[in-house]
Amino acid sequence: LGWGNGFLDRIRKGKRLVSPGDGSTLRAYCHAQDAARAFANAAGNSRSFGQIYHVTGEEWLTWDRYFEIIAQAMDQPSPQLVHIPCDILFAMAPDRLPDVIENYRFNNIFNNQAAQEDLGFRYTIPFSEGVRLTIAWLELNNHIQNSDHEPFDDMIIAAWNARQTGYPLI
Repeated sequence: LGWGNGFLDRIRKGKRLVSPGDGSTLRAYCHAQDAARAFANAAGNSRSFGQIYHVTGEEWLTWDRYFEIIAQAMDQPSPQLVHIPCDILFAMAPDRLPDVIENYRFNNIFNNQAAQEDLGFRYTIPFSEGVRLTIAWLELNNHIQNSDHEPFDDMIIAAWNARQTGYPLI
């Protein structure tokens, strides 16, 4: 689920979430078990020597749909999303979000054909199921970060709201 998972706690607590840009850029996610099979099949495989492969999901999800599916997997209502342009996000936190400009604002859809042919890669775990598996593991192992200890999203949202309304941030 990315670098940190405090956003899961934000969903659970009904807090607002930042959805990069207008929330409509497309992304594809692959569960670790599917990716692991591709990596294992690359080991010692002479066809894979010197090659580069994409191993991604085959469901194209917008940022907004990504958050909705995660909330559904947690039996939570759809989160309230705050859309902030990627260039603004980057300007607000360049050290924290170095890949926003190059990654989050553009569609991230890749071709798995070479991995399918050379490594026998197959996308077998749908995103919603992968999310349920991941969240169950995180909850079982008490690894969901407490969003109350991470004010970053609240600060970004407050600054964006202040900019939108013209009122200074206090």
